[in-house]
Amino acid sequence: AARRFCLAFVWCSLVVATRGAQCTSRVTRRSVVAQATAGVAAAFVARSPSALLGPAAATATDGGMPERAEAAFSSGDPRFLAKAFMDYGYLGIESAAVGVLNDGRGAAIPAVRVTYNPQKATWKRVVGCFWRNIDPTRSPDKDQFGARVPTTIWAASPSDRDVATESLRRLRASGLFKDQELYADVQVLPPRQLASAWELGPEGDQDWYKKQPDAFMKAFAKSGRKDFFERAYRPIKTTACEGSVCGFVYFPCSDDNGCVAVMNGSW
Repeated sequence: AARRFCLAFVWCSLVVATRGAQCTSRVTRRSVVAQATAGVAAAFVARSPSALLGPAAATATDGGMPERAEAAFSSGDPRFLAKAFMDYGYLGIESAAVGVLNDGRGAAIPAVRVTYNPQKATWKRVVGCFWRNIDPTRSPDKDQFGARVPTTIWAASPSDRDVATESLRRLRASGLFKDQELYADVQVLPPRQLASAWELGPEGDQDWYKKQPDAFMKAFAKSGRKDFFERAYRPIKTTACEGSVCGFVYFPCSDDNGCVAVMNGSW
């Protein structure tokens, strides 16, 4: 029965091509037949998870890598996260919208929805950008620089979730935050579900750092973010000796401890 269906479908497609049916994309008759045949073959192949992820994952190039992907992040005030991501716009991050995610249980979580080009910005790099701009030592019951919003990554697929989880493990192992516990929840939220759960924030929250740069920088410093990042990543001078050489500069986030690789997504 399946074979008869295939033959019938291809035969119909051949008739359409032969009669010169109009196609909005102006493909040739040969390409119409090829597309129809490919469509029949695809119907008998199990659909991959990426095929179910919605519009963001569907815009793939011939090489199979999507041209655009999405994910959401929360940790404190999302307006600060938006700027942190857009600072990497030259690497392929296209937008960082401020809004809320409705978790289906009545909670609206302030978050940033990031759209990026995986051909330029890898998912590892996007996650690394997130780590670099939050304090992962804050437990969910504590404020994240004045805003009680949990640290969460909503990954587009199980494989992206695994990458984010491994990135967190490597961040812990780097010792950047010494023996402190790191708190971050990683969940899977495919693009279609993200689109339905997402509510865009007020216009005034979008690109706040561009519209009111002075107010943004003042709030950034007042929130404690500026002091925290300076303390966490500031080089440390020591008087320790190694052989006949004394005095070293120690970088908390370095190539040696693997921290730089986590932040750059190069691990």
